[in-house]
Amino acid sequence: MAADPPKVPALPQTAPALEPWFGSRLEGLGPFEPAPALAVAVSGGVDSLTLLALTCRWARARGGRVVALCVNHGLRAAAAGEAARVQRQAEAWGAEGIILTRPDRPPQTSLQEEARIFRHAALEEACRARGVLHLLLAHHQNDQAETVLERLARSSGPDGLAAMASITHRPGVRLLRPFLDVPKTALVATAHALGLSWDEDPSNQDPRFERARWRALAPPWPPRA
Repeated sequence: MAADPPKVPALPQTAPALEPWFGSRLEGLGPFEPAPALAVAVSGGVDSLTLLALTCRWARARGGRVVALCVNHGLRAAAAGEAARVQRQAEAWGAEGIILTRPDRPPQTSLQEEARIFRHAALEEACRARGVLHLLLAHHQNDQAETVLERLARSSGPDGLAAMASITHRPGVRLLRPFLDVPKTALVATAHALGLSWDEDPSNQDPRFERARWRALAPPWPPRA
């Protein structure tokens, strides 16, 4: 007999310190429908799980619905189990949990760039298929600094050096990044306050990948005077 899957925490009833700010920030990224339909890209890491928890609480208070989208690239043996945990957690919080699985293995050259292209295409298509206009991404202040450093190293022009935007319009989908002004430390503290547990993707710290090397060097964003 198969063992029962581990229990996941219920959506907390006590608001963490970041939640009032998050509500104001999300309102500023509107407009939204009277009963908003939102999608959240969730990897299972601390950033995206915190975003999912806060979004579920915000949407529930407004009679809305949330779709949690988790992409499984099939690159690691643990990925399927992590995606299944995301799905169970989303459903425990009243969201619809969807796993998007890549049908083939990406090329081994430019692996992370190919994975990024597939991930964004899959997420946007899943939103359009479900009639969801708003896709929330968990990029935060530290990610912003890494992006600028990476583009500087590639001698990008003025347009290329532009930081990530809070709102990006794609065909039939709005990409929303409410955490761009929030440091990673604040997200981790909020996750602890919510009683969350999360997975760590080892590729995030793997120096073979350019993004991981910039992550180790990136200063806070925006730079302090």
